[in-house]
Formats: sequence, C-alpha cells, structure tokens
Amino acid sequence: MRIGVLTSGGDAPGMNSAIRTVAVVGIGRGHQVIGIREGYKGLMDGDVTTLSLGDVRGISRIGGTVLASTRSELFKTEEGQAKAKSSIARLSLDALIVIGGNGSLTGASRLAEDGTCTVVGIPASIDNDIGHVGLSIGVDTAVNTIVDACDRISDTARACKRAFVVEVMGRQCGFLAMRAGLAAEADAILYGEGRLTEHEVVEKLREVMRRCFAPDSSKQRALIVKAEGIGITTERLETLLNEHLEQDAPGVGIRSTVLGHVVRGGSPSALDRVI
Repeated sequence: MRIGVLTSGGDAPGMNSAIRTVAVVGIGRGHQVIGIREGYKGLMDGDVTTLSLGDVRGISRIGGTVLASTRSELFKTEEGQAKAKSSIARLSLDALIVIGGNGSLTGASRLAEDGTCTVVGIPASIDNDIGHVGLSIGVDTAVNTIVDACDRISDTARACKRAFVVEVMGRQCGFLAMRAGLAAEADAILYGEGRLTEHEVVEKLREVMRRCFAPDSSKQRALIVKAEGIGITTERLETLLNEHLEQDAPGVGIRSTVLGHVVRGGSPSALDRVI
C-alpha cells in the first residue's frame, strides 16, 4: 500500500511520535509511507515526500510537527475537497492518515464519504475536545506546561501576597483549565461550559477573594485558572475584581497572565509519545 500521512490544524506535542509510528509500522509491514507537508494545503498541492526510517529517527522528542501544519480555508469548500480527492488519486494513495483535532478530523470524514481511499484519523489536540476520545495526543504535555507555569506564578504570588488570574488555551473546552487547575491547587477554575454571566463570575470570584484573604486566613496567594472559552476577557476580569479589591481583600494585589501558545510548545511528555 501507499499510505499518506499529514498533520493538520493546531500543532500538538506528540504529533511527531504519531508520524514516526505510522512510518515505522508501515515500512515494517512492507508499505510505502508518504509524508504530506502542510496539512490539507499540501495534500491539495501534492507537496509530498517519501518517508524513510532515517527521516523519522529521533523525532519523537521534538515538539510541533516535522511535516508542518496549516489551516486551509480552501479545503473547507467543495472545490477544495474535490481538489484533495483528485490529488489522492494522482498520488495513488491507498490510505490517508490524518493527525489532528476536531476540524481536521471533520475534514478527514469528508474525504472518506465517497470511498476515495481508506481514511484513518488520529486525535491530536491539546484542547481534548474530540468526541469518544479519552485523551488526545498533546493534552498531557499541555497540562504539565500549565501546571509548571502556575507553580512558578504561585511562588511570586506568595512572596507578594497577590491573586493571579491565569488564562489557558482550550478554545470552547474547559478540560485543560480543569485538570491543570486541580493539579496546581487553584482556588477557582473558570470554564465556558459553566455558562455563567459576567456578573455571576465576578460575584463568585469576589467570594473566593474574601475567603482566601480573610483576617483569620494564613493564605498568601489566590490562584484563579481561566479557560479561554469564558465570555469575558482576562484583562476585563482583572479590572472588575480590582474595583472591589480594597473591600474584599485589603492590601492584596491582583495580576493576570495569559499563557497563550506557550502551552502548545515543548518536548512531548512520555504519555503523549506513547499514546
């Protein structure tokens, strides 16, 4: 068989381990493995390379993806999907393996609808927002990165008696915020699935502040982990809490940090490599 493999959408630590596994197992079983560069864009353009064992040696420890990745607007259209199917036929691919998240696997299902070739999806998304999947590739590394950042932030927060709001990625899924928040001993975890109004969020956090920094409390820091899917910006949340700070927690400072794409990077954990 000629098996194509691509990575698509947002990168996730451990994608390279998946690429290596496809190549090693495929070649070991006598198949030819074709690496497709830049996701569906590369598939439509025919930007491919034959993968050898030497090409994938040692890549498991590297973050990102050696095949590169893009989000293609053209591929979302019928024209783009037709172009991808024509390319699959032109490249004589018997199977296509798509490593990616929710949108990427939706695209894979479109290609599989009319039997263009055998299509396999490997869930890889730090958001962990793919149905029927226990843990996607990249989630464990992202959680560990968040926890490490929260631990460091907690050190400086205790030194200066401060509260910190830490925003993490996850799009509309609060899994990263919840798991990392639990591990980092957060005092509050905000996730979009809770569907709280701005007023409800602020009131709940004011109560957290009052409890953490009550006169009889020995706490020196408050940690609030916020998923990016919350319908209130981190900057505005900090501003709103600041308005009540002198009343709720006199003498305490509040700061915010948006971790952003740092959560995607870094060498994948052993768990993400093994998955």
